[in-house]
Amino acid sequence: MSSGQADSVSHPFELSTQILTDAGALKRFVDANLLAFVRCDVSGRYFEVNKAMEDLLGYSKDELESGAVKWNDITPQEHSLVDLGAVAELGKTGKAGPFEKELLHKDGSKVPVLVGVVSLPEYPDQVLAYLVGLQPKTLSEYRRFLEEAHFQLLADNIPQLVNVCDAEGRVIYSNKRFIDYTGLPVPGEQPYKWEACVHPQDKEQMRLLGEKCVADRSIFECEARLRAQDGSYRWYLILSVPIFNADGTIREWFGTSTDIDDKKRQQDEIRESELRFRMLADAIPQIVWSADAEGKFTFFNHRWTEFTGLSVEQSLNDAWTLLIHPDDLPIYLSEWNKALSSGDSYEVEFRLKRAIGVGKVSGNPYRWHLGRAVALRSRNGSIVEWFGTWTEIEPQKRRNS
Repeated sequence: MSSGQADSVSHPFELSTQILTDAGALKRFVDANLLAFVRCDVSGRYFEVNKAMEDLLGYSKDELESGAVKWNDITPQEHSLVDLGAVAELGKTGKAGPFEKELLHKDGSKVPVLVGVVSLPEYPDQVLAYLVGLQPKTLSEYRRFLEEAHFQLLADNIPQLVNVCDAEGRVIYSNKRFIDYTGLPVPGEQPYKWEACVHPQDKEQMRLLGEKCVADRSIFECEARLRAQDGSYRWYLILSVPIFNADGTIREWFGTSTDIDDKKRQQDEIRESELRFRMLADAIPQIVWSADAEGKFTFFNHRWTEFTGLSVEQSLNDAWTLLIHPDDLPIYLSEWNKALSSGDSYEVEFRLKRAIGVGKVSGNPYRWHLGRAVALRSRNGSIVEWFGTWTEIEPQKRRNS
């Protein structure tokens, strides 16, 4: 065979692909009425049906294509969530199914069908669907099918990672979000325990807590780091609820994992910031304090306890007012209350009583101080916290007197 002859012969795979994508071939398949086919929009308006569709539902071609009968009209209410899930999947991938549902026959009976749908780029907002009639199910089978369909729709459309584990902790179901995040296989392909994606440092605490929850038959709740496909870890709040058998034994655990990584990092940053603040506050010679937006003191540094002899716990209960000279207390409180009302910084001079035995206390134990305070505000301008210092100015006051 010459090279020219070889070039003119199509590869069998190329030929089959050409047939499958040929519009005429597809039309011959639809017209053969081996399967029911419909062309409709997502609202359920039929534009084109074949004879198999007429036979399946008992409506004539004219009745279906006239707009008098729509997909939603012949869908039992309990299957509406199944359709919503299919529409959502269609919007994401351009196809949906195959999925099971029921349609109402013209005589009022319910027809169980298997449905597959694909969008049609040449017809905006329209889809091509095929339908295969199924054997009628028993009532218990339908109830189980609907429960599973509704659960699947819910599990794949909430922002949490979702798992169902058996009593031994083996994963028997995971939603798509969990599989996409962890990269673990679809349950059933390769058996694995839920802890397969848990940070090594968090496994022991989870094991101990899990054993306690099994013994107590209680809800499992903890924070742990879960591994992503790329090997990184994020913090999650993990909640798992036991599902019991009729005899009271645990059959399954239904669990959700909520991403709290950003919140945890913010908390860590706040703790580090507070630690740095306290280290700085204890290193400087002034008395340093903080108060909440209403003016209630929340912190005093070590210089305060050294100077006054009061513990931090005693001081947080407004005991500090007893150490300000009686003649200066009204002025101090007036300036402090003005600052709390206006949110402006304030500055005031006053005498503060020093504890006996601190330094060289000769005669009058009161020492002059300069008090300053500024407000820390949030992004919206509201006051979050007050920070203040009391700096001893006794030597300066003496020189100026």
